[in-house]
Amino acid sequence: MTWAVIKRYADQIVPTIRKNDPQSIVIVGTPEYASRPDLVIGNKLSFENIMYTMHFYAAENFQSNHQGRRMGYVAKAIENGIPVFVTEFGTQNGWGDGENDFDMSAKWLKFLAEHKISWCNWNYSDSPLSGAVWKTGTCPNGPWTDDNLKESGKWIKQNLISPVDEWSKMP
Repeated sequence: MTWAVIKRYADQIVPTIRKNDPQSIVIVGTPEYASRPDLVIGNKLSFENIMYTMHFYAAENFQSNHQGRRMGYVAKAIENGIPVFVTEFGTQNGWGDGENDFDMSAKWLKFLAEHKISWCNWNYSDSPLSGAVWKTGTCPNGPWTDDNLKESGKWIKQNLISPVDEWSKMP
């Protein structure tokens, strides 16, 4: 999906959202599976309180320096006044499965902290995928204990409870 197509849709839908909540922040998707906020540069939406998405999966490595390029897209967007919010990320591959890459995940969280970018993790469920934070069978009734967190869930929890100041000290 190109930015032009996404923007055309957002130009239609944001006024509807604003009728119901004039001050809310609206997060708008970006091209290439919500990973290219830099493509908004010079062509932002004309509404207030808009942010643009970024998604990443730390274990993805389609091409040489894949993760570094994606960080570059975000840095370029931020440098050009584009507000970015990471609405989805995983410590594993883009399918939300496979081996966790906590080293790259830590690099991302450090990068996000340095750029003051907030984030959400994918996925807060008990699916059999490695990216789910809960062990299969935990939902819907728990128990919601550390014993029922998967490896990725424990890592995410630790990074959620750590003070933001600590994120910038990550390796």
